Amino acid sequence: YTILKTENTTIALQGDYGAGKSSICRMVSSLSFKDQYPLLFTEVSCWGFEDPQRVQEIILEHVLDIVNDEVDCLNLRSIPSSYLQAMKGHSGIIDSILTLTTARRSPVEQISRLSPVLKAIGKRVVIVIEDLDRNGKHFDLSSIQSLLIQLKQVEEIQFILAIAPEQQIDFLKICDHVESIPKLPRVDTLNIIKTARDELLKTIPAGIQLDQLEEILSDPSDLRYN
Repeated sequence: YTILKTENTTIALQGDYGAGKSSICRMVSSLSFKDQYPLLFTEVSCWGFEDPQRVQEIILEHVLDIVNDEVDCLNLRSIPSSYLQAMKGHSGIIDSILTLTTARRSPVEQISRLSPVLKAIGKRVVIVIEDLDRNGKHFDLSSIQSLLIQLKQVEEIQFILAIAPEQQIDFLKICDHVESIPKLPRVDTLNIIKTARDELLKTIPAGIQLDQLEEILSDPSDLRYN
């Protein structure tokens, strides 16, 4: 959270499945909202996609949606399709006509059309991109990496890439910071569960409990630390 507040930066948040990447991102978003800090968070899940172009489009659509919640940006709704068109290049009569209009811009120029709007409202967008490591086996990460490189050039847009450590993507090229979530020892995990359960039990009358609850940590010898 401190990094996002003080720097115009991009972050790779590495951790295994279930390590808490999503929870950390949501906590950061909640802290930003509580502090009334000018960061607009949007979450994008890439789970199950086969077409990387569709993922690029969805990421840009999420950015537009979160900005549109702050200010009308109807005239920017063409950014996702125009970005993809700019990435493909143009040929033929129809494409030549498009080249004379909005599609003349380069990919990064298409995304940069958001900059004046974000500057005017004094906000920055933080895109939380999750589940890139849970899509189809033929999914091409290079196009997503290209989009992230383009996004990085827009001053008012930041992103957090929540991903598994073994994913084949050039973190150092697209992220200014790489943060890893270490595995918690079993005893620490149980202590967290116990604390949460104890707090919940305070709100549940003892008379409606169906079974006698035993202490989670009553027998430390049962714990396995491997």
